[in-house]
Amino acid sequence: MLSFSRSNDQQVLDRFQRALDTIEQNVVMEGPFERLDPYIVEHDQFGHQFRLIIFHRESKAWYDSNTPEWSFKQIRDHNWLRRGDTVFDLGCNIGCNSVWYAKEVGQEGRIHSFDPFPWNTAATAANADLNGLGNIQVHMVGIADRESTLSIASTDARILHGAGGNKFEVPIRPITSFSGLNPSFMKIDIEGAEHEVSLTDFKPFKSLRSIYLELHEPFIRERGIDPRACLENFQRQGFEIRLNEPDGAIYDPNNRDQNIAHLYLSRTGAEQPVAPRRGLVVKNKASKKLALLSTWNERCGIAHYSSFLKLALDHYLDITVVPLPRETLRDEKDRKKGDEYIATIAPALRDFEVVCVQLEPSLFGLTPAEIRRRLQTVLKNSKELIVTFHSIPTHEYRGLFKETARNLSVRALVKLARHALSVFTWRGMLDDIAKHTRKHKVSAIAHSKADAQILKRILPGVEVRDNPLSYMSESYIEAMDEKVLTSNLPSVLPNLPSNVRFVGVFGFIGPQKGFDTAILALNHLPENYHLLMFSGVHEATLRVGDGVQPYRAQVSKLVEKDKL
Repeated sequence: MLSFSRSNDQQVLDRFQRALDTIEQNVVMEGPFERLDPYIVEHDQFGHQFRLIIFHRESKAWYDSNTPEWSFKQIRDHNWLRRGDTVFDLGCNIGCNSVWYAKEVGQEGRIHSFDPFPWNTAATAANADLNGLGNIQVHMVGIADRESTLSIASTDARILHGAGGNKFEVPIRPITSFSGLNPSFMKIDIEGAEHEVSLTDFKPFKSLRSIYLELHEPFIRERGIDPRACLENFQRQGFEIRLNEPDGAIYDPNNRDQNIAHLYLSRTGAEQPVAPRRGLVVKNKASKKLALLSTWNERCGIAHYSSFLKLALDHYLDITVVPLPRETLRDEKDRKKGDEYIATIAPALRDFEVVCVQLEPSLFGLTPAEIRRRLQTVLKNSKELIVTFHSIPTHEYRGLFKETARNLSVRALVKLARHALSVFTWRGMLDDIAKHTRKHKVSAIAHSKADAQILKRILPGVEVRDNPLSYMSESYIEAMDEKVLTSNLPSVLPNLPSNVRFVGVFGFIGPQKGFDTAILALNHLPENYHLLMFSGVHEATLRVGDGVQPYRAQVSKLVEKDKL
């Protein structure tokens, strides 16, 4: 199977660097967390190959070499993880364990990675991106038995140690607040805070079968606590504790000579978690091979959509992601680079039974002619074709001439000629897709019924259907309320009365998003309604020297005008 992922490595590193820059505006990375120039290392650990980003002194010391993590072998040999399991990785560090667990449970499983250090959760998210994993969610919180806020040192992983140096505040959440995520396995490696976790009532964790615990005796003892009290707490809750491996010697609280650093806890009677999707079909060797052409691992709505789409369809299809790297296909200085990339990937598409194109025309190039030419290359090398239209390009001449007649000038005529040429090219591209039906099955997908009606009219012979934008599983949606508990949003909002209601809008800033409509709507709502805009400027629209984006300036003026 061909791998198409490496072309985006630098983009992942660049985004990660920007995330660290943002973090260091508030917290200095120092001591063991002092930053290094990031680089990628290869790991091959007990059945799974993956890559990790090394970016600070601690990560270099622990993960630079392919040193075996023996707990992976024990977990795999004793079948402690199953496909579809939900895993809690408490103390995820840079995400090495999370990535291995994510591969072990498969795309239908879920990994929730917890760590109070912002650079660790950022690294875990980046390493998930690097490995093309959409089933890892990070939570930047510390875990204990009760809710609090701690001031921790930026030089010490022991958040309860009270070390000196620069400090910053982190939220601490009781692990029971995440019980609705229904884990079946936990890894606990939290530098002594495992004692606080042991005080938890584990009854809400009905599906929890097993725990891998790294017990940090010195860190617990230096706080005046007997580490064995931690293990007794787990025993009282029905966990059997074994030493060094899942079928090792049973822990004896009276034997003071035992090595209790690496412990495997299990309990019987745990409920089987509900399958993430009703009527789940398990993929077999006869599954169709599908190539998914899309932006991938980028700050792009289509890339995020495609990651959830793959997650949902992995049960049924053998999917290979073929990235459409924006920096390559839209390179203004070297246009040949994009043509060469398409020419490289196109022959490999012949090996797939289905090619699925996530079509936003601008992803394929800078000009209509360039976009059509590259898409034609994809079509010529495809068999069955599925095209998802994330927007429908302008395909009608109607209205162009009226606008020019009202404002007749040389500039208007030039604009008319450009628009007419674009329409001509887009119509040709749509014809190319329709003609593909002469030899192969072609399906078109729209995100709304209105767009589906347009596609039925302009794509004769093509099977058209409308599908929703969301492909989140039922279990993911059911756990949505739990996710808000890890949000950093309350910390950045002013203290507001309890009767305040928030309206949220999301997406990159642009006229097609309708942010101005949401702002104007505030004038018709009670004063206790506040608008939160989660947005940013799309990277593809940025140009050196452009200044403030026109639509962003328009939105700002609207806010000032209405004194909102």
